[in-house]
Amino acid sequence: MRITGNVVDRLSREPVGDVEVVFRGPDGEESVTAGADGSYRIELNPGAYRAFVRDDSVLSVGLPVEERLPGFPDLDAIGAPDETAMPLVVVQQDLEAVDLFVLRGGAIYGRVLDHAGKPVAHAVVRGVNSNRVRPL
Repeated sequence: MRITGNVVDRLSREPVGDVEVVFRGPDGEESVTAGADGSYRIELNPGAYRAFVRDDSVLSVGLPVEERLPGFPDLDAIGAPDETAMPLVVVQQDLEAVDLFVLRGGAIYGRVLDHAGKPVAHAVVRGVNSNRVRPL
């Protein structure tokens, strides 16, 4: 079966190209690189797949996941894709317009200090959309 779609920046709605589009099924992963225009085409056997984009510059955007804090993060889960947040694609015939949304990623570097300026060991840092930042 043939699946076609586009990789799209969730905020700007612009196409995102040259990223790996992955469909994970019970027999493993099948992937293809999206073209420069963000479009992709992949041939898959009938079945149920979780779809996502794998690249160092973007993050796949799926269903919201329940907040895992305030407990400590699972060290085995760090950096691993969360299948429960990936769109489920059931392939029984050719599918068109299976678009996958992403957000541009980034890195934050720094130190966590307490009110006295002393380093805080094992701190959990959570990123917040800059549009939602509130004054301290």
